[in-house]
Amino acid sequence: MVGYGGRPNPSRFKSQTSERAGAYFHPLLATLITGAARLMLALAEHQVIEQGLDWVFCDTDSLAIGNTRDLLLRSL
Repeated sequence: MVGYGGRPNPSRFKSQTSERAGAYFHPLLATLITGAARLMLALAEHQVIEQGLDWVFCDTDSLAIGNTRDLLLRSL
């Protein structure tokens, strides 16, 4: 098998098992779904910043919003 990663040259290795594409495998559809999810996170981040808020952390499908401006005013 050949593995591609962060190195300039591919890595070659032997394996007893291999992964096979299933009946519903479609790489182009998977790319569109992933791209759409990233677009939705970018749009959510833009809206959060536009409202004067900030995001605390995010995952592949969520964004935690924090009101740091209000937090700073209360701590003074």
